[in-house]
Amino acid sequence: LQLIWSLTEKELGEGEPIFEWRPKGNYLAVAGWNNLVKLYDRSGNIIDELILPGRAKALSWDRDGDVLAIINDKNTAITLWEFASKTVNKLECGISGREIPTFILWSHISPVLAVGYNTGNFLFYNQRTSRKTSAIGKHQNFITCGAFSNNELLALGSSDATITVNNIEGDMLHSFLCSMEPSMIKFNDQKQQNDKNAKSDIMLSAILGQNIIMLVNLNGATDPMNLQCQLHYGEIVAYCWYRINFLLLAFNKGFFVCISTIPSDMGQEIYSVQDFKAYLSSLCISEANSKILLTGDNQIRVRELNQFDEIVEIFEVDIKNNDLHSASTNYDGQLVAVNTHSGALYLFLTKMPMLGAAYLNTVAILSSLNEITLFKEEEMNPLTTVKIELEPTGMALGPKHIAISLNNRAWLYEIEDKKGVRQVHEIEYLSTINAMCLNEKYAIAKLDGRAQLQELHGENGKYSMKGNGFIIPDPEHANSELQDIALTDDFLIYCTNDGHLYYYSVEAEAYVNEYKHMAAITSLYPEPKGIMLCFFDERLNAYIYSPNNDELSKIPSIDSTIHLKNCLWENFSVDRDTFVVCDSDTIHVFLVSKHQIENVSVVKVGITKVPYGYIPLMLCKGIVHCQTQNGHINNMMLESHRTDTVLDGKSLNTLEKLLDQALNLRRWTYAWHICEHTKIHEHWNKFAIAAAKNCDVDLAMRVFKQIDAVDIVWSLEEIQDTEETILLNAYLALILGNLDVAEQLFLQSSKPREALNMRRDLLHWDKALDLAARLAPEEIPMISKEYAQQLEFMGNYSQALTQYENGLIENPDGNDEQLLEHNGICNSGIARMCVRLGDIRKGIEIAASLEGRAVKRDCAIMLEQLKQYTDAAYLYELGHFYDRAAVVSLKAKNWTKVGSLLPKVHSPKIHSAYGRVMEGEEKYKQAAIAYKNARDYDNLVRLLLEHLNKPEEAVSIVRESRSVEGAKLVAKFFIKRGDHDSAIQFLVLSQCQQEAFHLAETEEKMDVFADAIEDDGTVDMFLQLADYYANNMNSQKAGFFYYKARQYSKALDYLFTNGEDSQAMKTAIACVVEAREPNLSSRMIDYLLGETDGIPKNPKFLFKYYISMKMYREAAKIAIVIAIEEQTNGSYRIAHKLLFGMYQELQNEGIKVPFEVQNNLMLLHSYLIIKSLVKRGEHMKAARMLIRVANNISHFPAHIVPILTTSVIECSKAGLKQSAFKFAVELLKDCNRKSIDAKYRKKIEAIVRKSDKLPDPEEPKTCCPYCDNPTEESILVCTSCKNLIPYCIVTGLHLVANDFAICPSCGFPGFYSELKRLKDENENCPMCGDEITDLKLMVDVKQFLMNDQKTKSNKN
Repeated sequence: LQLIWSLTEKELGEGEPIFEWRPKGNYLAVAGWNNLVKLYDRSGNIIDELILPGRAKALSWDRDGDVLAIINDKNTAITLWEFASKTVNKLECGISGREIPTFILWSHISPVLAVGYNTGNFLFYNQRTSRKTSAIGKHQNFITCGAFSNNELLALGSSDATITVNNIEGDMLHSFLCSMEPSMIKFNDQKQQNDKNAKSDIMLSAILGQNIIMLVNLNGATDPMNLQCQLHYGEIVAYCWYRINFLLLAFNKGFFVCISTIPSDMGQEIYSVQDFKAYLSSLCISEANSKILLTGDNQIRVRELNQFDEIVEIFEVDIKNNDLHSASTNYDGQLVAVNTHSGALYLFLTKMPMLGAAYLNTVAILSSLNEITLFKEEEMNPLTTVKIELEPTGMALGPKHIAISLNNRAWLYEIEDKKGVRQVHEIEYLSTINAMCLNEKYAIAKLDGRAQLQELHGENGKYSMKGNGFIIPDPEHANSELQDIALTDDFLIYCTNDGHLYYYSVEAEAYVNEYKHMAAITSLYPEPKGIMLCFFDERLNAYIYSPNNDELSKIPSIDSTIHLKNCLWENFSVDRDTFVVCDSDTIHVFLVSKHQIENVSVVKVGITKVPYGYIPLMLCKGIVHCQTQNGHINNMMLESHRTDTVLDGKSLNTLEKLLDQALNLRRWTYAWHICEHTKIHEHWNKFAIAAAKNCDVDLAMRVFKQIDAVDIVWSLEEIQDTEETILLNAYLALILGNLDVAEQLFLQSSKPREALNMRRDLLHWDKALDLAARLAPEEIPMISKEYAQQLEFMGNYSQALTQYENGLIENPDGNDEQLLEHNGICNSGIARMCVRLGDIRKGIEIAASLEGRAVKRDCAIMLEQLKQYTDAAYLYELGHFYDRAAVVSLKAKNWTKVGSLLPKVHSPKIHSAYGRVMEGEEKYKQAAIAYKNARDYDNLVRLLLEHLNKPEEAVSIVRESRSVEGAKLVAKFFIKRGDHDSAIQFLVLSQCQQEAFHLAETEEKMDVFADAIEDDGTVDMFLQLADYYANNMNSQKAGFFYYKARQYSKALDYLFTNGEDSQAMKTAIACVVEAREPNLSSRMIDYLLGETDGIPKNPKFLFKYYISMKMYREAAKIAIVIAIEEQTNGSYRIAHKLLFGMYQELQNEGIKVPFEVQNNLMLLHSYLIIKSLVKRGEHMKAARMLIRVANNISHFPAHIVPILTTSVIECSKAGLKQSAFKFAVELLKDCNRKSIDAKYRKKIEAIVRKSDKLPDPEEPKTCCPYCDNPTEESILVCTSCKNLIPYCIVTGLHLVANDFAICPSCGFPGFYSELKRLKDENENCPMCGDEITDLKLMVDVKQFLMNDQKTKSNKN
């Protein structure tokens, strides 16, 4: 509350003044004890004054506020004071001179005044007709109170404790005798809420005595009801009806109570509180403000009418002696008058008139009835204040001026930086000013149906208006009524009731844009520093309009559009595309999307609730600056613009809302922070899409990389350097999937053909053809071809045919292969579509004329489906699809054609089918050929046996093909002929083993059966055979079949009875190896060593056992024994083969090769290569090998003399006379002399007799491959490093690093030159006997030597 003015006892006299507000106005009639009645305006100015003969007792305004009725205590006449003319009339209406008026009240329905007298009589006076209607004898005493109802019933209360209800004619309708004197009579017209046509229930209420409430329903037959209030509340000093069924009561002891009058809860207290400690004197409600005003304890308390327990304000009145009495508000609740018992009166302002204006970041508001305050967005304190001489009804703010208006006058104030604000001009218009707008140079006033634009001229501090200015609508546009105006720095914008919107350039003094809307536009809200406009229309829709391209974007639906009151644009440049639309309690936040990647150009960002009584005036940096009812500016941050840096602990739903808010407002850093916190793929993806829609390619790429969207990142990298904005938008729309928008933007860009390429890539053929017709007619054939292929795939053959025909290029260049191929595809399609659509002849003709095979096949398949087999076969054959041609010829029963095609047919099924046909026609030879080509051996064998009498050929075929059914047929054939051996074999082949067994048993051909069954028998069959042979004393075969039946122990029992039979030993070893049982292994070793029967078996069996069991070390030992035995017997190749195999096995298993194996193998190999060396004439190398062998002659006991003889001969030939003499002397010893071949004896004796005993020539030396020191070439141990040097398998000499290779088969080394020589002469490897292939010179000899050493030295 704000005190405006007050009247003291000096002005009103000592005693409680009475006052009455003029209806629907701000004028207050006040009567004091000084016999004066004064009329005040809201500013405290006296409008008029009336002197009475006595003190006024009552005041009452008529319903229109035209006449004030006054009664005083000195005169029986009623004073009628006319407001307009300020004239006074006397109304004498008493029946006799003794009647004194005690009560007056105007009807609020008609101009009728009711007057009550001290005699109990009353009368009605009609102001319009001057008619008086008297009512006598209704009461017996003073009429003290009364009230009119909405249907003009008059209730009167009298000091005789009666209440009467009368109609406007003076007839009494009801009379009630009360227990006490009534006071404060009120009517409450109750209507059923759910039935608009229902008759109102008229409830009459009155206070009886001090704390009894009388209630009576005038429409019902019930008696009055008296409600007794609690005594401790005190006396009722005031009450009023609230919401039809509730009473608000004020008690003098400070209690405020609400009770119910609903019949079921009658008298029930809804709310009670002791608001004041000392006293409560008055209660009034302001429904316009939804407030309750209570006076008492020198306070005025304001409560919410809809929420009793909420105290809005407590105002302390500076008076003494608890003197406050009654309070009353004017019609709109803005003003409240309060009187005192002692004679003072106070006028308070409950809320300021909500008058304000804004320009960019500056706001001006009416802060009191005679003061304007300016606020700037960045400053906490007011910018300045302006004292004004009157209360304005309108206000406008520009960059340098403030304008206020009242009625048809306006006052202009200039804002100066240093001097403050000063009034510079007063403007008078021809009619009432409804609104004003200002910019730096112009002022415009909206009048009744038109507006006047005038230029501001200021010189030397003086202002003037240039003429009458520009009147709108001007004569050219005067056909419609002006609805609203707006003024920016550059444009005057106005709209009319027929939907026209005009932009008028104030500088150019010309119209620059006109737009016709579908409905009348009611209000305009332009962008402050731009050209966009928000407007509301009569259909309660809101739009954003851009005059650049006449684009109109409807603002997304707002549930409460009927209450739309205002629109504010963001002033901050960063968020300048943001605007808000306000209704009575909500701010709706929107964002204008200027990047046309989406069709939607206005996006709703959020909503913010507006506190009651707040009027939004300006939006800057996401903060709404609102005018409040107490004349201040309060700021509100939009909920959509709030940022919460603490994300921990927030729900996923909350985080998603924060992310959406950040993306809508393009707060990219905050959005990144949220996505990093959530780490959710969908959030990053939403972020990336928002960045792309905003044309921020770099940011979109960064975000897409976070979710590994490699394909999109690549696409964005390709377009990131695009400088043309429209083209870039088109590419982004394409990437985001907004294809129609992308097409539209491509067509507007410098590369319209990109739209065509896009539609082709997406297979949108209809649109591609339309675009090609406009942009690239030469592409139509190619597109038609591709479209036709898709139509054909979808089964739309008629349209496909049309497109294939459209795709043909006439007279193509014969050298252009691509065009020829294109026409070939189109012609192939035409051929297929003709067949599909029934034009078979044409389709066949086209297909046959084309070179490709595929079209012939495709058309043939269709013809086959249509059962046109002959035509299908024709095309299949033309396309070289002989199998398919044969198949359809078979369907057509064209055997001749099938026969001619068979040599080119590969499918066995076709040959078999033809064979059956030929067999049915008894052409058995042709059938047999067909069956043979089909590999249908069952039918072929049957045919050979039953019709062609060629059993030998049938047998041969069955043996080759292993045909089961054929074998059965052959077996039956041989059984008939008595050839049981063959029958048994073929029964086994046909898997009739049991039948074959019985036949073999019957015919005593079990060996034949046993040989035939081999490994194909079952365990049961093997047991039958084993038992059979056991019963027939054939232990070897019994043991074999027990082994096959997996009865290993029993098998050994029979096999060990066969001594050293090689087949029995082979089976026994396989049996033990397969069984892998330790006890059987022990039995086997004991048997081989003779522990079982005292007869040791040949070591070769033990060697085979060890090898089979992979016991290589033991096998190596046995191998040496066997090899020595074979050497002793002179079987050197067998011994070599045995040792070589053992060497390979040990090497493959990574086991160290014993030196004895290596050495014996080397000696044997050196011996075996001598013959080839001699044959090649390399006598020196042969002599060196013979010397090596002769020096180890004990390893060759069976051929001592031949070896020594050959050594003497070869050493002689090689010039090694000392060595020849040495071996000759050894030969002539007594133990050897007799065995010398006679033809060599004399020559040997001559060598001994004639020797000159000269030493052998020095042996050539070559480098050791290990240490590179020279070593004699036939010596295998390096004299320097002592390593065992590998030897050449061709010459036996030690190897060298620069002539090194290995045999690809066995891996043994040799001289590369020697091995290549063998390879060139097609000779095999002297070590393993395999052919030498893929021979390579080894460069890394050291690696081989290292591996060779590991194998021979480090592995065990």
